Amino acid sequence: DPRTYDQWGLGYSGTGYKGQGKTQPRTAAVYDNPYAWDARAAYVIGTRHRDDYRLFVSRDLVPDLEALAEQILRRRDDRGSSLRFATAGELQVRQDQLATAARATLRAALGKSREVRAAKAAREREQQRQQAAVEKTLSRHRAALTQSAQDRKKLAAAWRGGAEDTTALARLVTSGWEAARAIAGNPALLAALREEDPDQASEVEAFARQDRDQLIAAAQRRMPQRSAPPPTPAPEPDPEPPTPRMRR
Repeated sequence: DPRTYDQWGLGYSGTGYKGQGKTQPRTAAVYDNPYAWDARAAYVIGTRHRDDYRLFVSRDLVPDLEALAEQILRRRDDRGSSLRFATAGELQVRQDQLATAARATLRAALGKSREVRAAKAAREREQQRQQAAVEKTLSRHRAALTQSAQDRKKLAAAWRGGAEDTTALARLVTSGWEAARAIAGNPALLAALREEDPDQASEVEAFARQDRDQLIAAAQRRMPQRSAPPPTPAPEPDPEPPTPRMRR
């Protein structure tokens, strides 16, 4: 009764890989799953016989021999055979190699990270050094401009228009003009001044573009014009004392 005896199976049968390493006089195989057969499986199953080997294929799975060959000869990336798996010793060696490679990769990454951090720190130090140099140079030139303006005010208060005053005025104007040109001609100095005091930066640029001789002439015209003081009269001579008379 098939309803009672419904667990039928093939006698003396097993999977292809279960039979690997064995040799039988005659073997037969059933092509039951196209997805389970590939080049490795076909090689193992098709080499278990000594005299005769038969492969039974359902036409519902494979229409012809060309399709069967195409399905069997395909390669898979999975490990279909136990011969392809490593032993415990081989696995330990492989794991040691992977660990060594991982340590080497980690050391290289740490070394690269240290190099990157060191290079970044060096760039930051260099930027700080350059910034400090810019601030120091800008402070010196601004001090020269301020000192030139203050000295010109002092000179104006005592201006007499003589050659000595004219020479001193030319020297003070030249000093301020050179400081302005030094700032305007250096992009880093000018950018720092613009960030700190935009109005002064504009004045410095305008002052640096002018001609020095014209600046000196304009400064002389702005000096106060004072009349020369009247000459001091010469002191009158003391009167001569009277001559004493001689007595007889």
